[in-house]
Amino acid sequence: MASAAIQPYELYSDAPGFLLNKPEWEEANAAHPETFDFGKQPRGWPVKFTGPDVWTGDYLEKNSELYIKVLSHGEISEIDSAIKASLLASTLGSETVDSIKEPGEEFAISKSSITHLDPSQRGKIYVSAQDTNAQMYHSDAGGDIVGLMAVSLTGTGGISTVASAGQVYNHLVQHRPDIARLLAERKFRWRANGIPEDGVRLIHNQDNKVFLNFSTRTFIGYGELPDRDRDYPPLTFEEREAFGGWQWVAEQYSLKTQLEVGDIEWVNNLHHQHARRGFTEDISNPRHLLRVWLADSEHSPRLPADIKNKFDAMFESDPDFYPLDEIEEDQKRRETGVFTGSNANDH
Repeated sequence: MASAAIQPYELYSDAPGFLLNKPEWEEANAAHPETFDFGKQPRGWPVKFTGPDVWTGDYLEKNSELYIKVLSHGEISEIDSAIKASLLASTLGSETVDSIKEPGEEFAISKSSITHLDPSQRGKIYVSAQDTNAQMYHSDAGGDIVGLMAVSLTGTGGISTVASAGQVYNHLVQHRPDIARLLAERKFRWRANGIPEDGVRLIHNQDNKVFLNFSTRTFIGYGELPDRDRDYPPLTFEEREAFGGWQWVAEQYSLKTQLEVGDIEWVNNLHHQHARRGFTEDISNPRHLLRVWLADSEHSPRLPADIKNKFDAMFESDPDFYPLDEIEEDQKRRETGVFTGSNANDH
């Protein structure tokens, strides 16, 4: 059976005709006269950020030891022993623990237990976005760290990409400082736990770092909440151009990774954004990445108030279910009314 064609990423948009794909962004950017004065960086912000959170994909690809850890057989055995000891001390029986050998539900329980041993707070796990389309650059709704575990990878495509917010900012200040100002100074509004009525700023300068936590899906609807909230005005062209600039500069400097089954990818959700290429899959053995949102109250950095309020609302109650596939998630969603979109109010 022939594989379905995967749309080139530069032609992709989460909202075609509204959010700009790469050619549309380039056209909008080129429409400004060469001598146009875009002004300076946001008030109180530096011209350039530096530090370990500021990098380019090209640099990391040439220095893979900075971000890839390949576990030795001894380390794997040590982790497995710790996981089994932890699970035996829980409500799981010894038969369940002994069965943790192959990909699937047992594999997911075992490997996700690495996550459970350390962080002091965990958000609800959702297995959302059950489509094969690409994704534009975004922050996940909650947590300092996003963890992705590759349980099953069939078909082609699906490359994971990550971009440094500091690097994106540095480029924009040099070429389009008006975009940096808009995202740093304008307040954006949407309906969600922890978001005040007057809105929040989307990027923040704190402790010599760029902090951020936003997704354009908030303004267009996505997945379980496909329609934009009509109580708030649609994005202006200026705002859409700004999001287009952020998106395609992020792609320019991104790190691209083809995950393999068993890989666990950790993404700093405070200083980076991530995206994904479109993919095909074997419907009899669909692609499955398990996601967790993590926050550690002891080691988390001091957060900008806009982000802290949002995270506090998300982590204020313990998660009550951990779906391992979209069928279980959808069933539980029908029973509870809990949606993933924009951290909507739980009822």
